[in-house]
Parts: sequence; structure tokens; C-alpha cells
Amino acid sequence: MSDVAAPAKNDWLRALWAGLLSLILPGLGQVYGGAWRLGVVLYVIAIGIDFSVLDLTRLVPPTPVALVASIAAVVLFRLAVAIDAARRVRSRSATAPSPWYRSTWLAVIAMIAIGVGLQFARPAAYSPGWRSFYVASGSNMPTLLTTDYVMVDTRHAGAVPAYGDMIVFRHPRDPKVDYIKRVVGLPGDRVQLRDGTLYVNDKPMPREPQDNAYRETLPNGRSYMILETPRSSSESSEEFEVPAGFFFALGDNRGNSLDSRHKELGYVPMANVIGPVRTIYWTMEPARLLSRVQ
Repeated sequence: MSDVAAPAKNDWLRALWAGLLSLILPGLGQVYGGAWRLGVVLYVIAIGIDFSVLDLTRLVPPTPVALVASIAAVVLFRLAVAIDAARRVRSRSATAPSPWYRSTWLAVIAMIAIGVGLQFARPAAYSPGWRSFYVASGSNMPTLLTTDYVMVDTRHAGAVPAYGDMIVFRHPRDPKVDYIKRVVGLPGDRVQLRDGTLYVNDKPMPREPQDNAYRETLPNGRSYMILETPRSSSESSEEFEVPAGFFFALGDNRGNSLDSRHKELGYVPMANVIGPVRTIYWTMEPARLLSRVQ
């Protein structure tokens, strides 16, 4: 990353290199092209945009619109800065050598150091309100498919969930392992499966057949799709009474889910709640891209 201009025949390569530098670290390409002050200003603006996006995650849930707006703000700004850097270098066939205190290498070191410093200096309470998770199993099909990436609202970790929420939580016996399941029972509820039908406090939860699945509806009106495996050992269960401070969770793929019916998981402490799943932001099925999780 020399500050001395190359021969004219390499101007396009230098321009592309400047654009790439500013795409990685906004403003660095301008420094490389000799516009040192502009590079510093753009770098400061980039930090401001990053913190603004961080503020956005703390104020609003990760809806599809919020996700697109935050990604667009960052990407469009970086592209504009990268294009500006490339044009500046391309339009100048030669530049005078810069003094050491304005060298590109020094700018790289300073920008990286500032970025690392901001990460460590940021208070723990000023953490993002959204987190990304990867769906590693089919236990919540058809709602969530294997290899889906979802955005989770972590602004109120440990809060009491609502009926039907698809929740990410820490495993009660292994906090390093995160699970995704649907909440069907709250403290004081009695939960049971009878021949595949979910009962809450002795009342069957309505369900309607749709193709090869069912649409199940909980007491608060929340509905979602579930799958069943014929003659599965999970079609019926004992009755569970949810203790205070815990909730009962099931996978939407009822015949293939390790959930609160099993001793390996059991009741989940409210304190283990990371947050509800809001949006599928990446999937191999284009029709489900940026869809809200029901």
C-alpha cells in the first residue's frame, strides 16, 4: 500500500485497490489517494452510522423493514465511499509521496486500533438489541428449516414470554448450548399431549388440518403450523404442571423434537430466555426470505 503513484497503465488497478480499501475501512481509500483529511472525516462518519444502527437495534424489534433499513444504510454508505475513493485515484495519474504521518499504513493501524478500542470501551449495557442465530436442526419444521438464519430480539432477555412465542434460550443444564422452541405453557399451566392434540389446563387447543400439517391455536389466539409423525411415541405424554419461574416449550415438529416433554430438557427457567425469534433473514427458499416468524 504505497502512497507513491504507479505508472498510468496501472491506474485502474490502483483505483480498484482504493475502492476495496474504503469498502473494508471507510476513508482508507481516500487516504491512499492522498485525500487524507477527507478519509478521516469519512471514517468518523462511518463510526457514527455504525452506532446509529446499533441504537436502532435497541429501539425497535428486528422486523424485515428494520433489517433492510439498517443493512441498506451501512452498505450504501460504504459503496458510495468506495466509489469516491476509486474515482479520486483514477483521476490522478500521479501523487506526491506523503510524509510518514500521513501514510496509508499508519492510517490502517490507527483505524484498526480505534475500532478495537471502541469495542472494548463500549459499556456492556450498550450491547446490540438483535442477535443472529443459525437453525441447526429440523425440530421446528415447518416454521424453521435446517440452515435458516434468524434474527432474535434480545432487548428483554429473561423476560416472561407469551403463548406461541418461538424462543431462543440457554439449555437449563448446559448454558453454553442455545435451543429454539415454542412456548406452549406458562407458570401454573397444566400441559399434556393426548393422541397428538395439545391440552392446556384440560382444554384441547384447536387445530385445523392443512395439507400434511396442522394449524394449532393457543389460548391467546396465536396460531402456527405443526408437523406430526404418525404413530410417534410423542403423540401422548404425561401431564406436566409448570412451576413458577419456568415455561414449557415444544418443537413444531412434534415427532422429532427434544423439548420439555423429555427429561433431558424439562421446564425452562425464565432467566434462560435470550429472546423471541422475529425474522428469517437468510434461507435457501427465496419465498421465505425476510419473512416474519409466526
